Amino acid sequence: MLKPKWSRYLTYGVFALLYLPVASLSSPPLMPLASEQLGWFYFFRYVKFSMSRAFGMPLVNSAIVATYSSMTSTALGVTAALALYRYRSPLQKIHLGLLLAPLVMP
Repeated sequence: MLKPKWSRYLTYGVFALLYLPVASLSSPPLMPLASEQLGWFYFFRYVKFSMSRAFGMPLVNSAIVATYSSMTSTALGVTAALALYRYRSPLQKIHLGLLLAPLVMP
């Protein structure tokens, strides 16, 4: 099935809106005024920043928080799934409806 031509142009426009500002920061000829005010953005500056302590410590902190939250939510989810599977109650259909409602509604 062929898509309308306007959807392709809309997609290109969205990509341009999202990625051109990033490209303009890393390429001074695309944005000469910003390059004069902010200096030249070369790749080695990004590498230098990524190896600094200001970047490393928050990255480690985020990894620790993500690991613990994933482990906790997995343990709680498996426990809840086992409880819902093993024990039957009169409210189980209502509970299942409440769990599945966000998946069905937009």
